[in-house]
Amino acid sequence: LVADPAALADILTYHVLSGKVSSSEVVALAGTDVVIVNGAETVNGAALAIDFISGEVILGDVAKVIAIDIEACNGIIHVIDTVLIPPSETSETPTSKLTKMPKFCSKTIVEVAADAGSFVLLGRGLSLTGLNDTLSTEGPFTVFAPTDTAFNALPAGTLDALVADPDALADILTYHVLSGKVSSSEVVALAGTDVATVNGATVAIDVKSGEVILNDVVKFIKKDIEACNG
Repeated sequence: LVADPAALADILTYHVLSGKVSSSEVVALAGTDVVIVNGAETVNGAALAIDFISGEVILGDVAKVIAIDIEACNGIIHVIDTVLIPPSETSETPTSKLTKMPKFCSKTIVEVAADAGSFVLLGRGLSLTGLNDTLSTEGPFTVFAPTDTAFNALPAGTLDALVADPDALADILTYHVLSGKVSSSEVVALAGTDVATVNGATVAIDVKSGEVILNDVVKFIKKDIEACNG
């Protein structure tokens, strides 16, 4: 870009609106593609998508506004965490059209689990079966996520046998996934029922002594860990 001032100018002008648009006015524009608004126009001329997700302003599906309403005598600055790239007629490829994620996704279920550090074996199983790709799509999903401790508590040889048989492993892992985002309070409301999993089989949900129990044996030890897709 430094070697191509015209391309650099194209990108920089995509970050500029003609006119003073406050953060409250930006929020009011959520769900629109801004070209001209209250006299404000992207100087580049290309449209800029604005969304408001989980209390945060997201621009162009990728950039988060991290500081707002910095006043100058000739306008206003809103700080973002990602460089915006203006769209072009050639920017869309067949691959880019098959977008995995919703408009803005800070961390998927797979990424949140990886960051936690206690789901290493679950992550390995998702990779072996290709389910990491599935759980990186928009979903949403609800996952009853076994910790490494839970996997290591399986009878001797079971884990090795599952690793050697990806189909059987996938069958077990999909039994831990619900289609849709189901909060812990909603799970509690399902007590006494059998709920269908992605596997197709049902899991029995009960509440005993204030604790959620699955299939009469599995206890919740942590709940409502949020991801952008479930």
